[in-house]
Amino acid sequence: MTRIFHFANSSLFFYADRTGILIDGLFGAGPYQCFSPLSAPIRRQMLKRQGIFGHVDALLFTHAHGDHCDRDALHFYRHLHEQPPAVFLFGESDDTLHADRVDSRIQRLEVGAFTIYAVAAPHQCIGKKNKALFALPNCSFIVCQGTERFFVAADSRWREEDLRLVQPFGRFNAVFCNAYHLIWDESKRFFEKLDAERIYIYHLPLQEDDIYAYHSLAKHAAQNFRMRNQRQPAIMPQMEWLGEEKPLWAENLQKANQQKEEGET
Repeated sequence: MTRIFHFANSSLFFYADRTGILIDGLFGAGPYQCFSPLSAPIRRQMLKRQGIFGHVDALLFTHAHGDHCDRDALHFYRHLHEQPPAVFLFGESDDTLHADRVDSRIQRLEVGAFTIYAVAAPHQCIGKKNKALFALPNCSFIVCQGTERFFVAADSRWREEDLRLVQPFGRFNAVFCNAYHLIWDESKRFFEKLDAERIYIYHLPLQEDDIYAYHSLAKHAAQNFRMRNQRQPAIMPQMEWLGEEKPLWAENLQKANQQKEEGET
């Protein structure tokens, strides 16, 4: 079974069979400074390569916006350790994680127990006024582990005609999308027809950084959207394991931290 941890923004850590992949997990506040930088606890884990960062085998990024990939943090992390994790930043030429071309829009990556598909798609919000900012290489990820399938939409623009690209993967255990995916008509139709057990709304800053009320927008989107199975989407919990399902090393780390806190008091 795959365990999933979420920090903030679009970060997702997938762990199964002693393999960990971190998607969009080295991030900053982004081009409009309206999302969250890495929190202090997560930054400490990164610097010391402890906790989740002690179990990361690959870093994957959907695109190069700062709220998904802080290039300075990535450069630092890649040179901080003698054996850094493999890196795949969509559209870059110096990736250390090899990708095989499946078709014109899909690449396949292998990391331990995981097979990941990078599916090229335009970034949301591309218009005449902001084309320079948003017209950059961009993808969504389909994460496969055993019989499990997860769709990580990130900031991609998905339309109903794009269903042909993802339907061959079958039913998704979970879909992770942003609030705009479930509000805008063209993408809303795509997600209404997507075969999924559960949809989670993510790509939200921490509450203390939410200067544009994205959490309120996400609640509105969840209340007004119905999946094929008539369930409502859920807001992705932040800074915790999804469903409180965590690997043994994470449970041991939590117990050790609790014992340390009790000892200090």
